Amino acid sequence: STNNYAISIRIFLGDREKMIPGTPQKYADIYTSCWSSEPEKRPKLDKILTDLENLLTETT
Repeated sequence: STNNYAISIRIFLGDREKMIPGTPQKYADIYTSCWSSEPEKRPKLDKILTDLENLLTETT
């Protein structure tokens, strides 16, 4: 659809969602690390899962 195309173009041009105010910095770091326009700079899934598990452990 046209909307999906427009979203794809915006992402291609580097537009990303704004971080929700109050988002914990460590979560924001994980979140934004996945946005790199260069795929080789994005973390692998196992790294993301480990980081999220560590974050969960720190907050409980």
